[in-house]
Amino acid sequence: MWGTYIQPPLLIFGIPLSPLNYIAMKNLLEYLKENDAVKASKIIGANGAFISVEKADGSKFTLPVGKKSQEGNLAEYNVLITDDGQAIATMNTYQEVESVTL
Repeated sequence: MWGTYIQPPLLIFGIPLSPLNYIAMKNLLEYLKENDAVKASKIIGANGAFISVEKADGSKFTLPVGKKSQEGNLAEYNVLITDDGQAIATMNTYQEVESVTL
């Protein structure tokens, strides 16, 4: 079959990333559902907030909450996926506006 080859998108936790934009954003609740979460709890402690997540298989993981997003509600959070795969809950929306290749 002849034609133009289109490279499939890079996926991190099932979130497609374009080759030109390596910042992935998703709504927290969507992100949790896609990762088989059955329960999420926001925990606030002396060093700030984090989100504790329980998956359908009984395993657990946590997401840090951004420093300026400590007061948000779970339904309002977005998830920022960094280029190394770390997920961070945030009230903000991020997009890459400029980059320089060195």
